Amino acid sequence: AHHTGLSLVGETFDMRQPPLAEPLKEGTAILTVHALEQLGRDFLPLVNHFLTSRPRRVVHLEPILELYEPTNLYDHLAVEYSKRRGYLDGYLTTLQQFETEGRLEIIKAVRPAIGGVIHEASIIVWEPR
Repeated sequence: AHHTGLSLVGETFDMRQPPLAEPLKEGTAILTVHALEQLGRDFLPLVNHFLTSRPRRVVHLEPILELYEPTNLYDHLAVEYSKRRGYLDGYLTTLQQFETEGRLEIIKAVRPAIGGVIHEASIIVWEPR
C-alpha cells in the first residue's frame, strides 16, 4: 500500500474462530493465498464471517480438491496427499451449496495449473448475495 498508494489493510485473526463480523467498507475485497488449506474441513466459521462481513468480492488462491481430475494419476496422488495432510477439503462443494441456497454467487472457479504437481493452487472468486 505504501509503494502503490492503494488503500490496503491486512488483518490477522484465528480463521477457526473469526471475530464478530462487521460490514466492510463498500468495494472491499478479501484475498486468501494458501491460507485456507490449513483449515481442513473446519472452514464454515470463516465462510460465515465472510458472508456476514459482506465484502464486494472474495478471491482465493488455494488448493481446491474438487478441481483435481480423479482419473489422472498425479491428481489422484495430490488428493490423497492433501487428505492425509488434513488440508482444505470440501470447500468448493460448500460454496456451490451456498450458491444454490442464494447466499453467494461463484464468479469463477478454475484450476490454472499454478504450483507443484501434488499441491497446486486454484482460483475461486465469489460474492456474497
